Amino acid sequence: MIRSCFLFLFFFWVSSCSPNFISPNLSAKRNCEPDGSFTPSLATINSLGQVIFATDKQEFYFGLREANWQCEKMKSQVINKFSGASAQILKASLPKKDNSQTEILETRVNLASNNEFQSFVSSHCASEGLSYLFEVNAPAGQKVYGCQINPQISSAVMWRKTDQSSSVDIAYLPFYQPFVERFSQSN
Repeated sequence: MIRSCFLFLFFFWVSSCSPNFISPNLSAKRNCEPDGSFTPSLATINSLGQVIFATDKQEFYFGLREANWQCEKMKSQVINKFSGASAQILKASLPKKDNSQTEILETRVNLASNNEFQSFVSSHCASEGLSYLFEVNAPAGQKVYGCQINPQISSAVMWRKTDQSSSVDIAYLPFYQPFVERFSQSN
């Protein structure tokens, strides 16, 4: 018994003095980011702004509001799902924490003469889960609306219409490409 206690104390003393002794760092953050080879087959977006990237075997979680990878899946209503190439586009174009994304994509869709612009934008956005609609001050003869998942997300799909045109200009970050492709398909 004394021998066991002596061995334990000796081991404790040696390990505490040894520079090679590895002790767990409890304050270190877990890294929950997938490696570069991770190719999602499905991307599910919830109302809190978390994107769940999945394959048959694993899942990774990205918070749009925080612009970083998260270790836990948030329980929230699913607002949209993208598969295949669209899921991969979402992963490749995730927002950066420093908002350094400068590329803005643009497209144009036609607005039928019987459609009111705000209703048109609202219905298209809601159909894709972008349920937070807001209006931006614009020059005379123009209307500008934006829509996003929720007000805490720092990016949006922007819609602009001028009085002189029956078309609508849409501007967005690359992350929203799969959403906008669906807008164009439904038009």
